[in-house]
Amino acid sequence: MRIGIFGLGTVGQGLVEIMRQKNCGIEIAAVVDRSFAKKAQVLQGIPASADKDLILKDKSIDTVVELMGGIDDALYVVRSAIEEKKNVVTANKALLAEHGYSLFHLAERTQGGQILYEAAVAGAIPIIRNIETIFRNEQITRLMGIINGTTNYILTRMRKDNMGYGDVLEAAQKQGLAEADPTLDVGGYDAQQKLGLLISLVTGKWVEAKNIPVRGITELSSQDVIWAERFQNRIRLVADYKQENGQHYMHVTPALVDERNVLYDIEYENNAILFQGEYSGEHLFMGKGAGKFPTAFSVYSDLLYLKSGSAAAARKFAHTPLSTNYLSIGDISDTSSAFYLRLRVKDQPGVLAAIAQILGNNALSIASVHQDHSAVQAGEADIVIHTHSAKRNSFYRALQEIKNLKNFVLHQIYLPVLT
Repeated sequence: MRIGIFGLGTVGQGLVEIMRQKNCGIEIAAVVDRSFAKKAQVLQGIPASADKDLILKDKSIDTVVELMGGIDDALYVVRSAIEEKKNVVTANKALLAEHGYSLFHLAERTQGGQILYEAAVAGAIPIIRNIETIFRNEQITRLMGIINGTTNYILTRMRKDNMGYGDVLEAAQKQGLAEADPTLDVGGYDAQQKLGLLISLVTGKWVEAKNIPVRGITELSSQDVIWAERFQNRIRLVADYKQENGQHYMHVTPALVDERNVLYDIEYENNAILFQGEYSGEHLFMGKGAGKFPTAFSVYSDLLYLKSGSAAAARKFAHTPLSTNYLSIGDISDTSSAFYLRLRVKDQPGVLAAIAQILGNNALSIASVHQDHSAVQAGEADIVIHTHSAKRNSFYRALQEIKNLKNFVLHQIYLPVLT
């Protein structure tokens, strides 16, 4: 088996190191990287170039490893590889989320090579292959998880070190745990793309990731982390899916989890995915969600899987995202949840009564209410409300009415309570 690697960044270099230490019978035939001349020490004699044709036109190379990142160049490479009947191993969830539907169909239509993408979701956690094989005939009715390491690291540091969001983000960027432009991670879009791939695999119908409702963590403050702790909760950015009454509901949102939830103890850049099978029950996968060697090992694992011949056999039966149908995503507002609501208000008579009236008018029952002046300016107060479970659309309607109380409601943040 001869492979060509596109992209010799952090993960690409990790893959080269792993393969040099393992006697796996797979040869790195060539590398394509724009700055290959600066990486002679890593290459150590491996043929390299910035010219994509070094790999794409080499008939002896049967598998392309795409680790370039981005979309446009990666799309050209993957599409060309499929047309040349080469297998593809990729860690590029953004590419698959946007163009996976057409790429999987191209591979099927042209009877080209396999597309493997274990490293595109949750780093070293072997979730893709397990769903494809062991759980291929199981109906998964619920899936939730932490699938973005950057945001989990930020939320962990905010709590453990009593730091604000901006300070932790800056520290994460200095450590290489957050991008210079962190929008994809902190905005929830990275988790949105990964959830789309997972649910496409689970259901056998393609999920347009851009249609999954998403909220990031940028609105959260240290006050929300403190309030969560007071009630023995922690805040996690959660990718959540459930099948209910024939509908498929999914979203990405920061949420409160309590100590009974397995996601409560998932800290720093670790990831975890919990799902419920119709017959097999509950399953938890956890591990490193990112990093040089964890991600590179998933790529390496896919290569071994291809070499063994197991990949082709498994995909004849697996719920691969090759259906000609798109999955209809249910309206998440039709589902129910309890909520945490923190309001920064002017400290004056009648404010709490007005808010309680709005909640009551929308059939929302208050589980607890607390008022605090410790972290606000003079003349202001934080009101923290926990509701009992209710229809999300009722809560959203009430929230909009509360926002309209502009004379005395200065700021608001809400979190669903994960169950």
